[in-house]
Amino acid sequence: MELGMVLAELARRQGIDVPQQSDGRYRIGMEGVELLCFESHGKICLLANIARSSPSAAGEAESRRLLDKSLAVVREYRASLTLDEQSGYYQLSQRFAAQGVTVDSLTTLLQEFGGCCLYYKELFSQNSPPPVRGTVSF
Repeated sequence: MELGMVLAELARRQGIDVPQQSDGRYRIGMEGVELLCFESHGKICLLANIARSSPSAAGEAESRRLLDKSLAVVREYRASLTLDEQSGYYQLSQRFAAQGVTVDSLTTLLQEFGGCCLYYKELFSQNSPPPVRGTVSF
């Protein structure tokens, strides 16, 4: 099923508005998180801005700390934290095969990705974040 159709059905089931689309990228607002969902080269991609980077020595220390904390998230959820130097934001991204995606599987993936986003947002706002939450709701 096409990504737009899956997202429309997901919105219907959740009782929310159909995500806005621009240039094939769907903007999805969740509890405390806004993310982009789009298809590229047979993969569904999720992308979220997490926090602005600090262009200082403190920013370098922050990056090292984040890398240390990221390994478990990468292993379990296959979500990667990167620094987009052009925008100045740390971004979390995840990709998975588009083939065979259902409303239920996409809902689970979005909720888990949202949980990872909240984990990183918490990590940026304090020194000792809670453990990664499994899911976040719409």
